[in-house]
Amino acid sequence: MTAQSEPITDALLQETQQWIAQSYTGQKPSVSNASGAFQAITVRENGQLQAFCLCYENPSFPEYLMLGNYQCTPSGEAAAALFQEADNTALQRGKKHLLGPMNGSTWHAHRFTENLKTPYFLEFIHLPYYPQQWVEAGFKVEERYVSQEATLEENLIPLADDEAFFQQKGLHFRPFSADSLAPVHAFCNEVFARNNLFSPISQDAFIALYQPVLPILDPELIDLAFDGDQLVGLLFAVPDVYQPGRVIVKTLARHPGYKYHGIAQMLSIRFLKKALKKGFNTMIHAYMHVENRSNKVSSDFGGGDNTRHHVLFSK
Repeated sequence: MTAQSEPITDALLQETQQWIAQSYTGQKPSVSNASGAFQAITVRENGQLQAFCLCYENPSFPEYLMLGNYQCTPSGEAAAALFQEADNTALQRGKKHLLGPMNGSTWHAHRFTENLKTPYFLEFIHLPYYPQQWVEAGFKVEERYVSQEATLEENLIPLADDEAFFQQKGLHFRPFSADSLAPVHAFCNEVFARNNLFSPISQDAFIALYQPVLPILDPELIDLAFDGDQLVGLLFAVPDVYQPGRVIVKTLARHPGYKYHGIAQMLSIRFLKKALKKGFNTMIHAYMHVENRSNKVSSDFGGGDNTRHHVLFSK
């Protein structure tokens, strides 16, 4: 079994994608953000691919070598060989730590699901034994996240007047469209800047990330709350194309100013009313950091069943 670093070529990516297609049943991942990586690491036995990842650097956290697009057979030997080569690469590049899975930044696919179930739309798809392979290689959990699932019911909606709240605050809503991605980009770069492992993203790169999902979005499930011309509150939800009747809340955030305290709860009330009216019976609050205040909001709205636990590793 041989591990090596090699250039990222179209032939290698095609070989990897074919191998992925043979290794998965049901939903299959795709190699993503390959253009942001500087090299690949492969492990082969008798010429056959056994393990694969792409290596990334990010100037926002220069001590880390990131390992993304990780794929491996169940072989512990293959995983160990890949991580040994990753250790060598980190040493050569002057990196103190390995981080992953992360395809270059938190804007791209990252995190493993520990208690993997049938994936929901936009969830990072991987084989269930991957987290254990990283643990056996000496990785520790760097960050933890949860995705909470709940049945949508009328009694989940608190007795609060969301319309009166937004009127009293002098806030208004604008309908979502492709043109909304520019203010959403600026808003996300601002409100998430204090998050661990945050790195800024250009407007063009942000729009390119969301362009593929625009056709399946329901604008009525996305709320943009404005104070004048400034976006101050965002609830971004998307129908789960894998399971009809389920809706995924991907982003719930507000401007940190004191004036906007309470927006997250009121946006949630507004969302629940619309989701029920549209016939959704289940919702998922996706990828909330365990220390994030939106985790509390989700629990308040019946999301106490933490059906999915996600981890990001480092060593």
